[in-house]
Amino acid sequence: MENLKKAIEKDLQHQGIEYEIVETNIAFKSWPFAKWSLSRYAVAVDALSSEYVEWLRKGDGPVSFGLYRPGSQASPLPGVFFDKRQHSPTDRPEHFAHANGATTFSAVWLAGSPAERQILDLPAGVFVAEKDCAPFGSSEGVLALKDGEIGPLPAGAQILPGRPIVAATVTVENLAATRQVLTSNHIGVREVDGCARKSLWVQTHALWLEFRQR
Repeated sequence: MENLKKAIEKDLQHQGIEYEIVETNIAFKSWPFAKWSLSRYAVAVDALSSEYVEWLRKGDGPVSFGLYRPGSQASPLPGVFFDKRQHSPTDRPEHFAHANGATTFSAVWLAGSPAERQILDLPAGVFVAEKDCAPFGSSEGVLALKDGEIGPLPAGAQILPGRPIVAATVTVENLAATRQVLTSNHIGVREVDGCARKSLWVQTHALWLEFRQR
C-alpha cells in the first residue's frame, strides 16, 4: 500500500495537481485532473478482480446487481448475483434518513443483457405488460418482483457499449424535497413528458438515476 501511495504522489506531482496527505489518505485541493484515474493503479489478483479492473479501464458504470433469493443458493447469471439480505446489528434509523428523501432501491433497467431471458423466467417474478417511460427510451413492460422491478430494454439504450445496466430507480417520499436537494447542489434533473408517474432523472457516471415518488 505504501508503494502505491508513493506512485500516486509521484504521478500527481508530475501533473502539477495540488494535494495533501491527511492521515493515510490523499486529499485533493482542486479538481482539475479529468485524465487522472485510480483505475490506472488497479492491480488484479484473481479472475474476478481482473474483470473489474478491465471494466474500470473502459469507463464508468455498474458491473452487476444483486437480487435477494431466500432459501436455496442460486448460481449467478451474467451481471447478476443472488444473496441473502444484508442486515447489520449496528444499523440505526438515522443511517437511512437521507436528505434527498430516498427510502429504497426499487428498480433496475437492463439494455441488451445476456441474462435477460433467464431473468424474465425467474419464478418469483410476474411480467407486467405496460409501457414504461424513461429519457433513454421506453420498455414494453417490467418484471415485477416482491420488492422491486426489472425493466428490459433493447441493446440500443446502452450508454456505453457492452454495459447493460443503464439505470437504477430510487423510491423517495417527497419528490419536491428531492428536487430541492438536487438543484441546490447544482445537479441537473430531467422529467419525461407524458409520463404518468412522478419522477426525476439524473445522468451520472454512465448511469441514469430515477428518483420516483412512492
